Amino acid sequence: MKGNFVEVGTVVGIDLANRALVRVQLFDRVSAWIPYQSISNKFMKVWIPPQLNEQVIVVLPFAEANGGIALGSIFNKGCKEPEGANDHTAIVEFSDGTRIVYDTQTHDLSITTEHHINLSATAVNITGDLNVTGTITDEKGSLSTHVHTGVASGNAQSGVRP
Repeated sequence: MKGNFVEVGTVVGIDLANRALVRVQLFDRVSAWIPYQSISNKFMKVWIPPQLNEQVIVVLPFAEANGGIALGSIFNKGCKEPEGANDHTAIVEFSDGTRIVYDTQTHDLSITTEHHINLSATAVNITGDLNVTGTITDEKGSLSTHVHTGVASGNAQSGVRP
């Protein structure tokens, strides 16, 4: 056969040692280990791990399945677009329910998770209001329940926090 083909296949194997290699079922044949497309260059790398049974687009140069490239998954009956998908909202949704949503019309960025969010930086600057529901704790304890003793009421200053 001559020419190039583009086919839809199903990931049936993932090389966990090399991570970016998959085997794809194409009709009645399983490909050799082929590269799984990622978003990466010297500036930035994004890792979205391939999943078993996900449908992918496979480019087959010279119609050879063993030399193909899996271009990534496509939405289908078993993998629908995330709720709220539209032409002005970017959504990243994880299998555990965590969502990162940015709406370019309302300019709202939201992160929703039932798990921890950890920030590690030399400094975090917040411009604007900070509204907190829950407890704020630092290395000296809760800021919600701490008290200062020996402080006169009025304009007196409390001094250094114990």
